[in-house]
Amino acid sequence: MSARTKIRLGRKSDRVVPRQLLEMLRTHIPGFDQEKYAFQIAWMLWQTTVPSRQHNHYLDGVWFTTKEIRELFGEVKRFSEVNRDPRYFMVAQHRNGAKKTFTNGYLPWPWLQKALDWSLEGGVDLVDERGCARRIESRAICSTDYHGNPVQGWKGVDVPSLIPVNVDKLRELAECWETLRALDRSRELPPGFFEEHGLNPGFLPVALQHTKQMLAEASGKRNPGKLYIRYVLHESGRLYAEGLNLQSCKSEIRKAALAGNWDVDIAACHFAIMFQMAKKYGHECKTIENYVRNRKGFRQQIAEEVGLSIGQAKSVITMIAYGAQESLSPMAAIAQEIGTERAERFFETGLYRTLKDDISDAQRVILKNCRRYNGMVINQVRRAKSEESKPTSLMAHLMQGVEAAALEIAVRACKGKVLLLQHDGFTVSEPINTHQLQFEVLEKIGYDLIFDIEQIEMPFKDLESVDMYNKKLTHLRNANIHAGLETFWPIKSGSVGFSPEDLPPVFPLPLPPLDPTF
Repeated sequence: MSARTKIRLGRKSDRVVPRQLLEMLRTHIPGFDQEKYAFQIAWMLWQTTVPSRQHNHYLDGVWFTTKEIRELFGEVKRFSEVNRDPRYFMVAQHRNGAKKTFTNGYLPWPWLQKALDWSLEGGVDLVDERGCARRIESRAICSTDYHGNPVQGWKGVDVPSLIPVNVDKLRELAECWETLRALDRSRELPPGFFEEHGLNPGFLPVALQHTKQMLAEASGKRNPGKLYIRYVLHESGRLYAEGLNLQSCKSEIRKAALAGNWDVDIAACHFAIMFQMAKKYGHECKTIENYVRNRKGFRQQIAEEVGLSIGQAKSVITMIAYGAQESLSPMAAIAQEIGTERAERFFETGLYRTLKDDISDAQRVILKNCRRYNGMVINQVRRAKSEESKPTSLMAHLMQGVEAAALEIAVRACKGKVLLLQHDGFTVSEPINTHQLQFEVLEKIGYDLIFDIEQIEMPFKDLESVDMYNKKLTHLRNANIHAGLETFWPIKSGSVGFSPEDLPPVFPLPLPPLDPTF
């Protein structure tokens, strides 16, 4: 399923922004206090923090559908009319392959990004267009699906909409991201540091911003120490949480927020489902089954041959199951995860080739024999998808159907201990009997799935003392790294210098004296 299908066009009342962000924009952006569409612009800016909004081509940009823009601004025919070009967003157009369609990328100008960054320095409280506090639903799982139809499953499941988190650990992680980012810029880190810890240095700014946002939300006055989450049922039966949340954020952020709790997940979930599904139709998948039985050994072998962390090896192998392309484009899924050089080495490994061939054979058998009705492919949770869809998309639909059915069975068996729903697992507040979960799933849907359980630990705990890094960072902060720039905003840690051209254009009033505190 593409990232774009994970966004639901919510009701007007679902749109919320931090009250502090609106205040920051009105205070520091000349004329914004008279902007007719102040809330809408602030909402678009707030959406730039949502992972599934990231544009496929412009890494610093996000996408909005034409329908969303029209619903957002009402009678306005073109976004340029409210953008006060070039005041709020840079808009870049990208052709969708050989098609004649285009997808716009929206990139906030530096002064808007600065206002967003500064609004996250303390706690934030989310409000709607009327200024009312965001409504907290008592039921975490929305009663209607992505298309607005009533949800049949998950009734009576006890999953909290407010998740208690460790604010101190989130603050510690934010400091760690900031330190690593500065040390990376100065080349103070030892060679191979990021590879060893499964990190991509290019994602450090995003990781820092997402951590600060979740920290700011958990530090708000209304629900201190908690993060709100709302799940929506999508096409395949999966539950996707809306916005930036503990389900969609980077794993390091989730681990910091929920440190001390327990993660439960289905071992090699997609491959375990695939080989058992193919076996039901009389086809043996030897390589896939061997991977499921000896997944740790396979991941270790890939990690050593390609130069990856175990976590990265697990990620790229899972991507193959969902049809990730053998591409060295920096925007391709595998290359984006591990870099083009290591992606090339990965594609040359014998294990990749044999696994890819086995997946192709399994896909052919499964799609030939799977359940169909009126031109639709029906999965385990009775969700339908057009048989005209791509084979990889149909396979994902079938596997996610089994995954969703197994997850609901397991969550019900945990009886109120679940804190967070993920896609192939969940987080619980205390240890549980995973063998019982395995038995329940096998008995009810006929798939033998192994559940692993592991206590969540604070990320980077094996690094050298952060204090030592911070000493280096203090030295870097004292250096004049912005020499040659005529800055008009004070420079804070992790921010950048602004040239005179970065001043907001004058609209609709003459530019007032610059605020020395911003």
